[in-house]
Amino acid sequence: MLPDENDQGSIYIKDLQNQGFLEDEIQGLSPDDCVLISNHNGVYYYEYHDAEELTEDGDYFCEVHSIIKTITLDASTNGGTVNGKDTHTIRGTSGEIVTLPDTSKSGYTFVGWNTNQNATTSQEKGQYRIPENSTTLYAIFMKPSITYALTTNGNGGSGTARTSDCTISAVYNNAPQATSCTTTLPSNSFTRSGYSFNGWSTSSSASSGSSAGTTVTLSRDTTYYATWKTLKPSCTITASGGSKKTVNNNPWYYSGSPTITLNTTNTSSYTFYDVDGNRIYSKTDSLNYDVEKGTYTATVRSSAGYSSTCSLSVSRDTTPPKIYAAINNPNYIVDYDQYGVTHYGQYEYSINENLSGGSYPSSRIMYRVVTVDFINPFAYLPTEAKGTGGYGSGLKTLRIVTDGSSANITGPSHYDRSSSHRNYLGSYRIDYYRKLTGRGLHTIRATATDALGNSRTVTITVRGT
Repeated sequence: MLPDENDQGSIYIKDLQNQGFLEDEIQGLSPDDCVLISNHNGVYYYEYHDAEELTEDGDYFCEVHSIIKTITLDASTNGGTVNGKDTHTIRGTSGEIVTLPDTSKSGYTFVGWNTNQNATTSQEKGQYRIPENSTTLYAIFMKPSITYALTTNGNGGSGTARTSDCTISAVYNNAPQATSCTTTLPSNSFTRSGYSFNGWSTSSSASSGSSAGTTVTLSRDTTYYATWKTLKPSCTITASGGSKKTVNNNPWYYSGSPTITLNTTNTSSYTFYDVDGNRIYSKTDSLNYDVEKGTYTATVRSSAGYSSTCSLSVSRDTTPPKIYAAINNPNYIVDYDQYGVTHYGQYEYSINENLSGGSYPSSRIMYRVVTVDFINPFAYLPTEAKGTGGYGSGLKTLRIVTDGSSANITGPSHYDRSSSHRNYLGSYRIDYYRKLTGRGLHTIRATATDALGNSRTVTITVRGT
């Protein structure tokens, strides 16, 4: 009788002469009693080493039949799948050659199959000979190593970038992998004119950073920027205190005296000048006089031989507008009407030949009010104001009350005749004149107000006869 797959290692003795099996199975034999002479399709042929015990001829050999073996492929223990499942089974006879499938695990590389689930190498992959006993093979996975690069950036400097790498080691199966690795910052290879290197930083806007040789942790490719410390001095000039308003985009101080301060960094020496070009030997100054457009300037120097400049423009106007209210000399009004008087000479006559306080024929009395906004109280004409103190913040209104009747003039009627002065607000002037009629005492009160609220009032009288 031939053995079947359910027989457990039965041994049969075959007659070589008659090519048949003995009628009965010989008991008490084991494969150890037989010497392997060939293997064919999973059937192992052995020669029994003491054939004389079986027959006198001894012309027999052992035929040991193998049985079906089960190979279990386990991918799930180490987190993978095989053919879309946790496990896969292969059945076959001992010695049979089969192909083992590959398997997968997200983020990992398949190494191979091993009987040790914690192995880091492959015992079997691809072609596999079924062993004599059923067994379980475990999928072995590797998560590859990761290398992160640290690269330097000159951040405004010139030179060659340097790199420094670190590597996170590979891990197998279910072992956790580190998320970062460490390396050291390289030495600086950049130069920048006017600056000294001040360390490495991951921020390009940082002013300082870590020194070369410092251990840093990388969890991705990272750029370290050179930070720089200037060898150049710097300065600013600031104003504090006082009250100011903005008129036509220009800030004007209208009360108080602002303190002007020179602020310096990296400075070994400085020169500081006020709006009039006078040197200031301290770093503060009080602007206690009016100036239309003045500029403080400074030059600072560092010990490394570098220099820098800074400035601050300031405007201060606490001086009320100037008002020229006059009774005109009758000799100069005959040829001028109310709307056409533009003769420069009459402007001078109104100031220099004021006949206020006198008595004149009522039909020949004319008053004139001219107001200008000069900072310098000693300047009488626009051209003088330009050269001796500057114009003010600009006229806003002129209110004239004549014998109890008021008139408000809200805009300038004339510019300074020099076109080069027309960009100065204080170069506007209001030129207002009227004839007086009637006998008796006439009173003219004029109030001029500039853009900052400074005002001045002038009163004149004349008697008509």
